[in-house]
Amino acid sequence: MDSAFLRTGIALLNKSRPADALVYFEKDIRLFPAYADAYYYRGITFVQNGKVAEARADLEKFVAMAPEAPEAATAKKILEQLK
Repeated sequence: MDSAFLRTGIALLNKSRPADALVYFEKDIRLFPAYADAYYYRGITFVQNGKVAEARADLEKFVAMAPEAPEAATAKKILEQLK
């Protein structure tokens, strides 16, 4: 699902504004908890902020929800590095 919140969060993440992006990813997850993409990007944001436990939880959830997604391989690599 590609919501305005998700697109805004990704744009902010790409502008090196992870704290601002996090707000939009959290809104997306609250509104669309069944869609995996925001968990992936929030996990990436947590990695950038050094929040390992939170990043691990979101990336594991993403992989469980969308194991065939193009980003799944990247999420799995990040999870391996977080161990």
